Amino acid sequence: MKKVNKQILLLMLSVLSISACDSDKNHDPFANMDYWVTFGRLDFKDYNTFIANYKRVYNMDETEYQNWCDSLANYQSYEHFWNAINDEYEMLETEADYIQFKEDYKDYVTFSEETIDGLPDYSFVPNILNVSLMRLVNKEGIFNIGSKTYDTKVEEVIPGLKSTPDEHECYKRDGKRKMWVRIVS
Repeated sequence: MKKVNKQILLLMLSVLSISACDSDKNHDPFANMDYWVTFGRLDFKDYNTFIANYKRVYNMDETEYQNWCDSLANYQSYEHFWNAINDEYEMLETEADYIQFKEDYKDYVTFSEETIDGLPDYSFVPNILNVSLMRLVNKEGIFNIGSKTYDTKVEEVIPGLKSTPDEHECYKRDGKRKMWVRIVS
C-alpha cells in the first residue's frame, strides 16, 4: 500500500511540474517591462513608454546614462558608438588611415566631400536624422515601438521631438556647421 501511495504521489508531482512548465511557455517574459533589448536594439512597449523614457534618458547626466546602459545587456547606443569612432578618428595619423576609417564607417556616418579654402574637409556627421535619439537607437539607428521598427537614418521618427537637443546641437538653425572646441586644463 505504501508503494502505491508513493507512486501516486510521484505521479501527481510529475503532473504538477509538467503543467507548471506549460504555463511558463505561455508566459510573456516582457509583459511587465516597458522596454528591453532584442538583437542589440531597444524595443519599447508603446509610444507613451518611448516618450517617457526619451525624456528620462535625455535628461540623464553621463554617469546616470552610463549606468543605465550598463544595465541593458547587449546594447550599445549610437551615442556610445559615435564617441568611440570620434576617439578612433583622433588617433588617425595618415591619409591611408583616414581612407580606411571612411571605408569602415561609411554606413554609420556621413563624410563631407567639401573643401575649405581648397583643402579637404575631413569632417563627418551622424547618419541619423534626429540626433536627440542617439541614446535610444543602436549604431544602425534602429529601435522599435510596439511592433513597428523605426530607422532614424531614413525617416523622421516621432513628430514633435526636437531634431537636436540644445546642449548637443551640431548645427545652427541656418544649417551652418558649428565648431566645438574642448579646452582641457
